[in-house]
Amino acid sequence: MKAFLLFYFLFSTLFSAPFLYVAISGSNDVCVIDTATDTVVVQSIPVDPLPQSIAVTANGRKCYVSCLVAGAIGTVVVIDNFTHTVTKTLTVGMQPRMIAITPDDKYAYVVNQADNSVSIIDVAADTVINNLMIMGNSPISLAISSDSQQVYIPAASNVTQIPTATNTIANTIPTGSFPNYCAVTLTGPNGLEIYAPNLFDNNVTDIFYVAGVPMTMTIGSGGMRPTFPALTPDGKSLYVTNRMSNDVGLILNNMLQGMTIPVGTGPMYMIILPDGSKGYVSSSNETVTSFTIPGHATTTIGPFSLGESPNFLISTPDSLKVYVCDEGGSNVRVIDTMTDSLSLPILVGSGVGVPVSAAIGGTPIPNVNGTVSGTQVKNRFLTQTDLINVINWTASPSAVNYQIFRNESLTDLAGSVSAEGPLEFQDHNRIKNQIYSYYVEAVDENGDRLLIGNTSVP
Repeated sequence: MKAFLLFYFLFSTLFSAPFLYVAISGSNDVCVIDTATDTVVVQSIPVDPLPQSIAVTANGRKCYVSCLVAGAIGTVVVIDNFTHTVTKTLTVGMQPRMIAITPDDKYAYVVNQADNSVSIIDVAADTVINNLMIMGNSPISLAISSDSQQVYIPAASNVTQIPTATNTIANTIPTGSFPNYCAVTLTGPNGLEIYAPNLFDNNVTDIFYVAGVPMTMTIGSGGMRPTFPALTPDGKSLYVTNRMSNDVGLILNNMLQGMTIPVGTGPMYMIILPDGSKGYVSSSNETVTSFTIPGHATTTIGPFSLGESPNFLISTPDSLKVYVCDEGGSNVRVIDTMTDSLSLPILVGSGVGVPVSAAIGGTPIPNVNGTVSGTQVKNRFLTQTDLINVINWTASPSAVNYQIFRNESLTDLAGSVSAEGPLEFQDHNRIKNQIYSYYVEAVDENGDRLLIGNTSVP
């Protein structure tokens, strides 16, 4: 109580045991698994045809599922994680692939492979606010910096940079040939760094900044056909799968190390556990390989059943489990990371589809449908005026205190109010003509939380 480099650390503080949301192509649905018990709690939530990728908001309230919708413009389906129902279907570009959400829950980004574009979704409003054409062909992935400030999209022979503050293209940065994936860190040897393995050049492009200007450096991958990058939590060690040489290369502090880690045939996907203790690699020969960090001792995990095809991997935030999507069947497997033992298959969806992607999120905070209101008042002084947003709400019978947040993801805490006092919060020194959003939740004596409601001021 983490999916591609991001969203991990809020779960343990906001929620109990998180849920696994699995996107299933073919049967065209989403399955929900309780990671505390590894039992299916919702077998099937129908979505549009051919789901490709799934992402969950940091507050656990919504899932976003990109769907190909063969022969038509693609869609993103929005799911309410509390009711497990589809609340909206958004039209995006052609053949949408990976979708990811900024850690602050402001925007979701989905790359559209067929028309070389990225669609940008306002998470609060669930509307598409922009579609940007990018340089390069057939984008299939993207990466977002952990501070929610930058989005990077590799395609063809470059990486496109989109600052979230403007949601426009800031830079198109040249790389080698066919970087399909990239990894981003704020704590690399040069601070903010982006690593893009170049499939046909057997190397990795390291992108960094000098006085705000992107610079590049080429680093060997240690093998042939480098594909998928994964960073350790400290941002200093980069592991890269080499698909043709069946190994993983290590770049430490931007220097290729004179060793590789042997894995299965045709490595597909890789993750590093949130605690940085191990890496896991799925391969096309029906195996998953783990390796220790440091030391790089390997274990081949299995056996998987004949016909199973492990691909997408995702870890629980506590690093105790890895979930494996089996693209050869309709199930998910669980790896105990302490023993590297493999669970029996968990049947997902309607049983006839292929699990292609998964995301982990906490139990959404239930809404008690209370009332929250806000007004703005002025307190005039001789030399200045204090603009005060005054927030009031209805009582929750079990509350011992209330917490007031300035954002929907409930991470920007404005203040707390005891349930014994007036149900009012004053937010001082606000800016004139600026709209502020407030979310009020009740906390009981057990620490359980209920969202009362929200309001905007002025």
